[in-house]
Amino acid sequence: MLTAVFPPFARHAGLFLAAAMFIYAVHGVAQEADRASEGATAEGKSVSGVVWILLDACRADHLSCYGYGRPTSPNIDALAERGTLFERNYAQAPNTLLSVPTYMTGRYEPVSYQDARHQNIWFLLTPPEHEVLVSSIFSENGYATAMFSASPWYTQYSRLGKSFDTFAWLAHGENVTGGSFEQRSPELFEWLNTHAHEPFFVYVHSLDTHEPRFHNNTHDTWLDPSFPEDRDAELRKWKGAPYSSDDRVHIRDLYDGAISYADETVGEIVAKLKALGVLESTLIIITSDHGEILGQDGKTLGHPGTQSYDDLLQVPLIIAGPGFSGGRRVAAKTQNVDIVPSLVDLLSLKTDARFDGTSLLPKLASDFVPDPDDYVFAHTQAFMVETEPNRILIYDDIKFDISPLNKEEMRLFKISPRKHVEIYAMPDFIGGRHEVKVSSARVAQAEKIVQDRFVPLWEEREKQPKEVPPLSYIEHRNSIVPDAIVDTDDPSDNKWHHRRRGLLGDPLHEDDYLISYSWSEDAPGLIFGVFVPNGTYAVSVFSKTLKYGNTVRGTSFRFLVSPESEYRLFEIEPGTAEEPNRKWFDIGTYTVTNGQFEYWLDQGNEDDFAVIGSLKFVRVGSDAAVIPSVAELEAERERLEALGYFGN
Repeated sequence: MLTAVFPPFARHAGLFLAAAMFIYAVHGVAQEADRASEGATAEGKSVSGVVWILLDACRADHLSCYGYGRPTSPNIDALAERGTLFERNYAQAPNTLLSVPTYMTGRYEPVSYQDARHQNIWFLLTPPEHEVLVSSIFSENGYATAMFSASPWYTQYSRLGKSFDTFAWLAHGENVTGGSFEQRSPELFEWLNTHAHEPFFVYVHSLDTHEPRFHNNTHDTWLDPSFPEDRDAELRKWKGAPYSSDDRVHIRDLYDGAISYADETVGEIVAKLKALGVLESTLIIITSDHGEILGQDGKTLGHPGTQSYDDLLQVPLIIAGPGFSGGRRVAAKTQNVDIVPSLVDLLSLKTDARFDGTSLLPKLASDFVPDPDDYVFAHTQAFMVETEPNRILIYDDIKFDISPLNKEEMRLFKISPRKHVEIYAMPDFIGGRHEVKVSSARVAQAEKIVQDRFVPLWEEREKQPKEVPPLSYIEHRNSIVPDAIVDTDDPSDNKWHHRRRGLLGDPLHEDDYLISYSWSEDAPGLIFGVFVPNGTYAVSVFSKTLKYGNTVRGTSFRFLVSPESEYRLFEIEPGTAEEPNRKWFDIGTYTVTNGQFEYWLDQGNEDDFAVIGSLKFVRVGSDAAVIPSVAELEAERERLEALGYFGN
């Protein structure tokens, strides 16, 4: 049965629709209810398995098969020559956390699927019944599934990781040894040895095209050997802005060397499938979650979540194998959210999932098949993912960037009914962005599309109930006591001071804390009421010692949980300047029945610091689940630091 439903072509004349359906049927791409065997394609060939290779932060325009002048991608080019290359494919977001859920569900506004503790998403939204991960769809249809990932955002404890039968890490980092990709990550190749002769689905999330550029995964093919070594080390790790013209050339050369290495890993996987005798029956997908800005503006490296440049949103999509053979090049606009509906359509997978993307199969039949929409959709958002996103509508000639709030209001997190619309000429790369004007009628039409189609998707998402993860952290943000917490650090202002090291916070939440100088100021007691879904939790609070001038002082604070009536004192010995003491204090086990956890904080001994870090909630009782160990959390932090997600 056909489970990926195409939206009605309401805006197209009936003649175009009839012609399109005729072409679709004549070329045999339409789903047939009487396919003889599971996994059979319209070409009559069977698919034994699917290998989806995600090259994180890979731009389409730096691959040879997309017209790039350098031979960066011979193995990917070979797949394009025997498969299908989609020339104008777009990701739905400019960074990993926003993008991955969209293409893994085929949905524009899915809930989050990373680890709950990342990015302060300490309670995840429950997915709606009709939103299903592609891994679950394959599993429900009898496929063995595996995820091999180098991305620390999606661990074995994440929703995405847990949805696969097998999860394993890909070796990645500065100290990884071994010559070939197979030697570095043997688990992937061993898994293929075991499962390649049964229906299988494997997702490979590679970081070799992602900053930083390590020497062991970046070819020096195009590097200038006379380029200063110290500057090279900075540019490999997103550092050293502003960037000179020589810097920008070097950044490009490093990026191309990373793509060249990643292309070799693709070649090894293809060679493995060929050696196992399943290459011709395996569907291979090459794409990326987002692109990369390469310093063209003199100041930006990476993939900011708030930017909508084509550098970030235009990504490769190449599919080779049964149903996608023949060296086709598709000029029509496509989206990453189209991939899962296409797999469901091609392989006759049974599912009740609903998709926002549509199957790519009609576009294989003819360039004249009309798109259900004349735009593609993306969204941008700060890492505070509970804020409403900007919606991006990409047309052939222009791009709309529509914010729910104006820029100042967004910065201050104030609510306003007004819209903020920016319009750019296409193509829209960071080095040549041009804002343009269009008719008020066209602006109104774009705003209406956003309001009628995409705002309801966001609202539907936000109505989903909160899910309690096995391990959650809460930062002390807003006390009921007014003006008691400040960002400045004055030891005599009788305030609590909020300190936060790093760009995005710490998976261990050891670097986000409140501090007062008890010996020199009288900071008020703080009262907090934080949302916590009903349940029973073991609660802990983090604290540490600090250095003041040349003196290392002890730390103490008082803590009270409602409905208790007396504060308890918690203390830490001074430690040393080189090695401060850190400790998680066990507060107790509490049952939340009204969705609210209330607690009080106050200074401790008058000669000490008062340092209070995040609260940690661990489910107990019938809701108890396996949680990561401290060693695993530290390993995650190291992976995130290696990717440049923490400040110094």
